[in-house]
Amino acid sequence: MHPTMEAGRSAQPGSSHHHMAGKIMAGSSSTMSSLHLDPHYIVTFGGFLKIMQILFSILGLICILCASRTYYWYGFVALGALFITLILFAFYICRVIERLHFALWIFEAIYCGIWAFLYFIVATYAANSGQHEGVFIAASVFGFLAMIMYVLDVVHKIFLAASRDSRQM
Repeated sequence: MHPTMEAGRSAQPGSSHHHMAGKIMAGSSSTMSSLHLDPHYIVTFGGFLKIMQILFSILGLICILCASRTYYWYGFVALGALFITLILFAFYICRVIERLHFALWIFEAIYCGIWAFLYFIVATYAANSGQHEGVFIAASVFGFLAMIMYVLDVVHKIFLAASRDSRQM
């Protein structure tokens, strides 16, 4: 139904129906329409990377929690990655990122680079510690896979930024 129509009647200027229709039409501006669920993000390369980062963080965390001796540093890295990446994923899927008017990609690339390095450290330590314990080996595999996903995310962010800059020239 057209926003200025209600139950088959057109809204007259000055009536409460016209005032309400104006609010509906004004509310459908680009700022309101940008805050909606975007399931298409899941099938993009960036969405794929975020899903894999979340998955490998969860799997590595489960493995390290099942170990006979707990490796708290791995747990910190995996939980930190999980929470921050879930927040970023929610921002992307709800299109909040588009409303931010600063270069968030720089901060996200730095975050991904730091977490790739942290995953390298904890996965290497887990691989070294897990010579006789399979869950440490599995955690190290998931840690290295998460590290690769974060490195790919850094490269992806830099590539996208470079392509935006070249289009603006």
